[in-house]
Amino acid sequence: MGCSTGQSLPDWNPPILTEQDKTAQQPDECPWPDFTEFKYQGIFYNALDRAGFVQFLQCLEVFDSNITIAEGNAESVEALVEMYEGAVAAGDRQQSLAEFQLNELERDRRDANLEAWSYKGLLALVLIAVAL
Repeated sequence: MGCSTGQSLPDWNPPILTEQDKTAQQPDECPWPDFTEFKYQGIFYNALDRAGFVQFLQCLEVFDSNITIAEGNAESVEALVEMYEGAVAAGDRQQSLAEFQLNELERDRRDANLEAWSYKGLLALVLIAVAL
């Protein structure tokens, strides 16, 4: 399994790195910014799907070592994957809520249009009755 996914990272402002961070060993063949920046940034949840996320972890060789990527947030690959899946689930819930609210607004608009046509129809009947 190679490391390239063809996807790019969202823009972000990297933190100030120490000299020790800047000289840290970087993995070969990884298309993403260096590992030390990710250690401080935390894992990007929305840039990759789950397969891309796992591929990213493999690219950094965390399956074979005890590297902590999101320092202070996770100490194992399983925890990182759980963090990613939790973020995806939260994003899905937000999207579902937004879709629900949009559907509610659309229904309210249709109801208002129907009510307006009902009043117009009633007014037309009254005018016809008065005219007769």
